Amino acid sequence: VRVLGQESALPDQPVRALRKDGDGTIWVRDEVEGLFELPAGQTKFRRPSLPVSSAVVVGAPSVDETGRLLLPTPGGLLIRDGKVWRLIDESRGLRGAVYCVFEDPQHSLWIGLGGRGLVQWSGYGEWESYSTASGLPSDMVWEIRQQADGTLWVATEGGLARGMQRPSGIQWSGVANLNRVPVHGLQFGTDGNIWVGTETRGVALLNPKSEQVK
Repeated sequence: VRVLGQESALPDQPVRALRKDGDGTIWVRDEVEGLFELPAGQTKFRRPSLPVSSAVVVGAPSVDETGRLLLPTPGGLLIRDGKVWRLIDESRGLRGAVYCVFEDPQHSLWIGLGGRGLVQWSGYGEWESYSTASGLPSDMVWEIRQQADGTLWVATEGGLARGMQRPSGIQWSGVANLNRVPVHGLQFGTDGNIWVGTETRGVALLNPKSEQVK
């Protein structure tokens, strides 16, 4: 038996949760000061580098089937995928503080929320949803096209959106000259430009690099 305490850089506080992830890192949440990590092969605990303060992690860490760490926080669910953290929050359709999380044998995530009950994430690792809360101009989507570099162009009732893949998911931005213009059709031209069909403004020609619109 080996005791890990103050000599291992842990605070002199009761330990409330303990998990080991797929990389061999040991995660400890104490009663007062929050979360600490002990990377595989190390002898001293340290504060992890998180998108949020490690002191606000109030729930018990969990590990999914692939070994990814799942952290409940007041701002949403943090998922550690390799060295990258993904935050699942209101922009991904999850509202409320997360207190606990569990993956069932069918690979659904069950997420316990503060004051908002229990949420089931069916298709965890396979499905994600995007809406106006994620940055889309409208929840009414008419057409989707993808460029060879992976850039997504989405025609919506509230304008044209460009989607860029980021470690935390797709980041959406609007095209300034097509804001609040209902866009119903998209076609890629042979010269790399995009033909945009609108409901009330006719046809536009978009240069995707400069975002100039004719």
